[in-house]
Amino acid sequence: MNVTEILNEENKTHSSTIGKLNGLIDLGENLVPSINFSSAKSFFSNDEIIEYHKNKYNSLRYSRDGREIVFQLEVYFSRIFNDEYCLILDSGMRAITVAINSYLGHIDKIYLPNEIYRKTRDYCVYLMEIGAIEELVMYENEAIDLKGVSKESLVFLESFSNPHLSVADFGVIEKYKKEVNCKVILDSTFSGLLNHKIKMDFIDIEVQSLTKYVSGYNDVLAGCIVTDNKEDFNKCWDIRSREGGILDSMSGYLLVRSLRDYDLRIEKQEYNVRKIYEFIKKNKNISKVYFPGKQMNESQNITFSKYYYRHGSVISFVSRLDVNLLSDKLRSFKVIKIAPSFGSIDTLIELPSIMSHFGKNDEYFKEIKLERNLIRLSVGCEPCELIIKDLIKLL
Repeated sequence: MNVTEILNEENKTHSSTIGKLNGLIDLGENLVPSINFSSAKSFFSNDEIIEYHKNKYNSLRYSRDGREIVFQLEVYFSRIFNDEYCLILDSGMRAITVAINSYLGHIDKIYLPNEIYRKTRDYCVYLMEIGAIEELVMYENEAIDLKGVSKESLVFLESFSNPHLSVADFGVIEKYKKEVNCKVILDSTFSGLLNHKIKMDFIDIEVQSLTKYVSGYNDVLAGCIVTDNKEDFNKCWDIRSREGGILDSMSGYLLVRSLRDYDLRIEKQEYNVRKIYEFIKKNKNISKVYFPGKQMNESQNITFSKYYYRHGSVISFVSRLDVNLLSDKLRSFKVIKIAPSFGSIDTLIELPSIMSHFGKNDEYFKEIKLERNLIRLSVGCEPCELIIKDLIKLL
């Protein structure tokens, strides 16, 4: 099945091509939704205010709590995620911190995979330093062993991982969940939308940065939280309200635009990245290639096939060339851009050792198992032959 067939079969909501998103919210006859920049809504009477408080999660009063187009997006994502509760926030990192904070006071320990987004790790270290949790435990992403996990523990997953793109074995996590009823948060940013073959009932909260694949144009910072637990949703809603972490209306409008061509972008990006994988794996200057479903570790490929439909458009590889020489070669590109982030229509490249991990010593790289000359490539929608022409200069 191709991407469009999977998306249309998995969720009819996502196949909508009109501004009102298949009638979820009636916005009249406009082909695209209107943008309302009002910071507050006026009421005709106190009775209306009382009615608002009876259903504040689905009503509008003040834009720190709810905005028309953001509410529309929340209904949309709720339908995508099997009618679970949804919140849209102003960044992926905000989604992560709100989700974690919703459990503080009820957990004493956080389990993190040894390879995880740097800011997520930093935030959990900060929580331990201020005494919000008692312990931070790192576990192997590919061989999950959660010794000492209990009902008072939070297990944080990231799949695929960054930058080695390893796949978490959800079966192992589901086993721990059934045994001790620990809290589980999944960051599914790298896998995109509607990409799981199994029901994710054992996940308490799923977070995703909408900045990446969903936005797709490098012009929006946004994140989402989805959960089937009303109490967890209420806590996250209250935290977002206190912190003012709701998405702004203009960014909400841009996300609606992006959702309408999501299928087309992903299909083209995945077509391109498969061609580039075939090119890269044959190059004598490449010692390792990391790509979901085609990893050097065969058990990882089996895990991928069991849980995922699609591999995304990011590929990481280790060059045999010196990191300084690689840095010089990056200047010669015509199409590929040197930049962080991923999942957009633009092909982006980075050396994590001099981008997100700049200035770290050899001991640090050994501890996090990151090769200094690892290259992460996020493949976009440009003509594939132009991307490969740039890569020839690098490799």
